[in-house]
Amino acid sequence: MPFRTLLREIRQFPATAAFSLAWLLVFAAMAILSHRENPTQDWWGLLIRGIGTGQRFGDLSLAALRQGQVWRLVTCNFVHFSVLHLGVNLFAFYLLGSLVESWYGSSLFAAIYLVAGAAGNALAMLARAWAGSNPLNQSGGGSVVIMALIGLCATVGWRSRTSMGSDLGWQMAKAVVMTGLLGVAFSRYIDNLGHLGGLLAGVSIGLMHRGLLRLYGRPIAWLVGQVAMALIVASGLAQWADEHRRGSSHGDVREDLLRRAFEETNMTLGVVALLGEDVGGRKNAVRAFETAGGILESGGGRPPFRRGLALALAASKRPLGDAERAEYDRCLGMITAHVLNIFEPVFRLGPDPAAVDRLRALALAAESRPLAEEEREEFRRTIAMEKDFVGKELAERVRRYWRQQDEEARARARLR
Repeated sequence: MPFRTLLREIRQFPATAAFSLAWLLVFAAMAILSHRENPTQDWWGLLIRGIGTGQRFGDLSLAALRQGQVWRLVTCNFVHFSVLHLGVNLFAFYLLGSLVESWYGSSLFAAIYLVAGAAGNALAMLARAWAGSNPLNQSGGGSVVIMALIGLCATVGWRSRTSMGSDLGWQMAKAVVMTGLLGVAFSRYIDNLGHLGGLLAGVSIGLMHRGLLRLYGRPIAWLVGQVAMALIVASGLAQWADEHRRGSSHGDVREDLLRRAFEETNMTLGVVALLGEDVGGRKNAVRAFETAGGILESGGGRPPFRRGLALALAASKRPLGDAERAEYDRCLGMITAHVLNIFEPVFRLGPDPAAVDRLRALALAAESRPLAEEEREEFRRTIAMEKDFVGKELAERVRRYWRQQDEEARARARLR
């Protein structure tokens, strides 16, 4: 896009441009901070395969809401986890945002962004709470707002009773179907409830289309927009203040990082433990791979993880051949070595710090040949000890975390 055209677009749609720039700045800050904390992580893996968490920047979870962090209903709309996530959302948001901003003006569009994002996320959180979802599951991204804009445009188009409006409505319907199909195909990575919540919020706003048009250019529209921007900025400041308070103590930061490391280690041990089992006994292999997917899909663990998952799926349907069994063990050996390298500091905290060296030796052996039965037995015994240690340590750290959160919430309530 030529520079002059870009400047013209910014002047015509300043709110859309401002929100897009905020997305870019937040993602850049997340990437830089993540790389600074883990310098060994390559930039390609960080940007393309994903940053992993945006908790410090205001992503959303049931646990955070239960602690009174309601500002995350707004801040999570600015958090993206990879270049692909950001790029797709930016493209869709620019197209839809500039259209809606041209209807209502920049001030009302800012208010729509705030209300649609917060309401859509609130509906999604209510659904998660009702369904008993994991309270630590995190979500973020501008797609809730995008789905709200899709719902708004579809409602406006169909209610206009014109051929152009009808065409707009059908285009938006196709976008909803496409998003739904992607959500089914990649349910592990896509917040379907957030998309649904955003869509419902957008439809509700679309029903007020004529009233919003009457406000265009009036002082009340400007006032509403200023209030909306103030609330958005206040949400960002609340997140910054909360993170600053949590990070004021080095010990608190270290404890938080260790707890997350134990959580991720625990998620991968189900796959690692498969190396000590006979192929016929690997009944829950596919589930173990799916649980660890978010971690093992990154870095050097990705190729053996994907091939191992394919073989696990095959083994769930038919007996594997000798060559496939050998390849399966090679994949598990490579995955185990990868996990031991990533989480070695966690294993070193266990009752037998030297166990990680024995496990690594067995994993390297499995990469070149099938393990003997006595080697499998040693691996089973050692990994069972490590799983027991990680599970108990994680449970204690999670209990400690929630105790601290409850104490802080009570302290804030007393201050009010």
